Amino acid sequence: MSLIDPSVRSDFTILRSSPELVFLDSVSTTLVPSVVSQATHIFLEEIVVSSRRGAYSLAVRGNEVVEATRKEMAEHIRCSPREISFQSTISQALLSILFGDGWQRGRDAEIVIVENVPNDVLGPVLAVSQSRGIPVRSIPFHGDYTDVVDRLQSVVGNRTSMVIASIVPMGFGVLAPTQDIARIVHEHNSLFLAEAVGDIGLSVFSSTSEGSKPDIVLTSANTVFFAPPGLVVQWSNARTTGNLRPALIGSSSIADIEGRSINLANQPDRFETGILNVPAIAGLREGVRYAERFGRERIHQHIIKLASEIERGLREIDSVRVYGPGGQERTLVGFNLDDRFGVGCHDVALFLEQAGIAVRSGLLCAHSLIRALARDGVVQVSPHVYNSREDISRFLEVVAEIGSALAV
Repeated sequence: MSLIDPSVRSDFTILRSSPELVFLDSVSTTLVPSVVSQATHIFLEEIVVSSRRGAYSLAVRGNEVVEATRKEMAEHIRCSPREISFQSTISQALLSILFGDGWQRGRDAEIVIVENVPNDVLGPVLAVSQSRGIPVRSIPFHGDYTDVVDRLQSVVGNRTSMVIASIVPMGFGVLAPTQDIARIVHEHNSLFLAEAVGDIGLSVFSSTSEGSKPDIVLTSANTVFFAPPGLVVQWSNARTTGNLRPALIGSSSIADIEGRSINLANQPDRFETGILNVPAIAGLREGVRYAERFGRERIHQHIIKLASEIERGLREIDSVRVYGPGGQERTLVGFNLDDRFGVGCHDVALFLEQAGIAVRSGLLCAHSLIRALARDGVVQVSPHVYNSREDISRFLEVVAEIGSALAV
């Protein structure tokens, strides 16, 4: 499968305005194509009213935007529209699930978490453990999933109510064996929740087998579907999550309140509390259409190929330390310069900035995971459809120049 043509750069206003920019921080924030920003602008200019806010025409149009986007998203990932809900943040969505009901397996319920997750996931898990006394069992992660799968087979048992893991861990970028994890979890009739922000091509949905996918997937509408930042998509398997009662309720997530009795709405409404970010959802609809131009598999392969070139090129530079195992599919790469130079990750990022290259640096909002690699953090490089082999070559040349200059 060939790489996506570099001419797509012209679809992004930022890249048209700054043609020399090499943007390699896409897993943190993906650039938004012009058609998406225009759709958001048109919604704010012509509709503005959020869905479910009345029977007048503007409110009806706002609701139509939400439901049309939901339907197109469902077609894109081949699921039912009622399995798609829109959230503000991953941590908010996860807190609502964990502090809610319907996922625990009796009073002895426990959570198993793979230690490849960011703060958005680890924080809510620790909060529910400390507040409600729910035991949490951790599976160490050092970049090799063979050990993770083996440990899961021995740890997941009849008390396990939920297993939580990231599909693409920050700093490592190596894709998790989603189907293997799902199989182990479902053998014990437990729920599998996956954080998939770094899984830009949505490989998590590549399997057509019901039992080989997670039960809940939380991902960024921005990184995966080119939507404006600040919108999260939650996919909830209707067959296995129908009994979930989220903790954060209100607005249209409630079907009725009579006296002290609360009747929650059906999916997806029960997961959508408060006023939805409809301007971003309007942009998301165009983002889904934009992604459809390439197809999920082609986007995935494009990113995998570029990330592999980044990894190979960095490993050939003597002054560079690359994190994670080599030769495996990944969507991002984490690295540092050798300790002997005394140059931190932020310094490297600033050197690259001077050459017109944007990368992420630091603890990547995944403190526990990244501190195991480097106390002060790493440099993270994550490509997307608007990146080309020329971008990668330029990036590698600058990194090599930085190493050579420091070695003098």
